[in-house]
Amino acid sequence: MKVENQEPINLACSINESYVLPFAVTLFSLLTNSSKKYAINLFIIDSGVLGPTKEKLNDIFRSSLVNLRWIPIPESLCSDLPLWGRHNMQVYHSIFLDRLLPEDIHKVLFLDTDLLILGNIEDLWDEELDHSMLAAVQDMAIPVVSAPMGLACYKDLGLSALAPYFNAGVLLINLKKWRSTNTTDKAVAYLKENHTRVALHDQDGFNAVLSSSWKAIDLRWNVIASIAGRSFFEPQYLDKEQYNRAARGPWIIHYAGYLKPWQANLGNPFDKIYKDYLAGQNWFNGEVSEDFSNKIFGFYDRHLRQLFYPIERFLWNRLRQL
Repeated sequence: MKVENQEPINLACSINESYVLPFAVTLFSLLTNSSKKYAINLFIIDSGVLGPTKEKLNDIFRSSLVNLRWIPIPESLCSDLPLWGRHNMQVYHSIFLDRLLPEDIHKVLFLDTDLLILGNIEDLWDEELDHSMLAAVQDMAIPVVSAPMGLACYKDLGLSALAPYFNAGVLLINLKKWRSTNTTDKAVAYLKENHTRVALHDQDGFNAVLSSSWKAIDLRWNVIASIAGRSFFEPQYLDKEQYNRAARGPWIIHYAGYLKPWQANLGNPFDKIYKDYLAGQNWFNGEVSEDFSNKIFGFYDRHLRQLFYPIERFLWNRLRQL
């Protein structure tokens, strides 16, 4: 039973100026669906937010349950870690939470900022970690380490091909244990030693060093919007009953991947609800900025993806073999 003087939720996100709008939607949905019995310590890892935007966010939360704190990033923090595609070093910030957050923070909930939170976040915060380093959700798209875009080095790590693989977009972390076991150093060492075989950046590092130290939680806490509930997607290595329940009633929807609902009109069953929250928050302009390339990708997702999804999976397999 929660009481008024209960310890606050420690929440961490990493954003830059281009992700301020989706961050606003994520936080707006979180606050809308929270029972608001906990205060929130919100640590924003600053990856290049402009001064006026910071002032606006500070003003928004000045008289709320949210205690906002900006966390600067040392320039050398993520140096020499592997990158590919359109990503930047921001994808690694979650690995360094032990160094970025104050020493007296022993537990933290890290959230990506392409989420829509429909469940009560306090229920996730209350999840028992038992003796695990973190709690996370098995990845719907990459359910096991041997799946395409999973861990290329899983055999070298002594892992079974069917060892579960988790998504790093929603992480409930025992930061005290993280610090005491030097988990950051282990993850960084793995990423540097295997830099030519890293597929999904921080997610590779987490799964490589925490394969036996994480707790799987309900799939509803991280439902991948691009595939969940779509007729062309056949879940593998997931609990089918849990998957069906998650696709019907997600607690957190994760708009992972290249197609983002604030940039395009998509074909997934969770596009409309995102647009509703996008319009509902009045902190920032909630209009979809759909440029020509996003119009093309949106058309593909709405009308052609069901036909070409097997080719997508083939290409993922090819990437795995490179």
